[in-house]
Amino acid sequence: MVVQAARVTSSTVVVAVDVGKIEFAFSATDVTRTSLLRPRTGCPMTGSSLAQVVADIVEVLPVDAVVKVGIEAAGHYHRPLLNAAWPIGWEVLELNPAHVTEQRRVLGKRTVKTDVIDLQAMTELLLAGR
Repeated sequence: MVVQAARVTSSTVVVAVDVGKIEFAFSATDVTRTSLLRPRTGCPMTGSSLAQVVADIVEVLPVDAVVKVGIEAAGHYHRPLLNAAWPIGWEVLELNPAHVTEQRRVLGKRTVKTDVIDLQAMTELLLAGR
């Protein structure tokens, strides 16, 4: 079943999540591409770590924010975060890794693979409504 992502509006905030085997990286960006939090890497893949990340994001969200969370598929490693208890109303989307790779190429970073560059690529995909 294909689910269409909600439209991006002026109140959209995107949270990009790049998953590894035992840790994840994330960024939070508004629709004007202003970073709400510096990208963070090395977050342990634990419930308490995710709860802290969510709390940090909530603290900087504009009052009327509509949040889209994009998590790049990574074998089975991304599933705990995909199925985590994100705040009610936040849209959680699984991103195709081939699309993230293509977006890195569009950004001119085809051969450069870092968590921060992947977060930038995911942010662009989410803001484009992919």
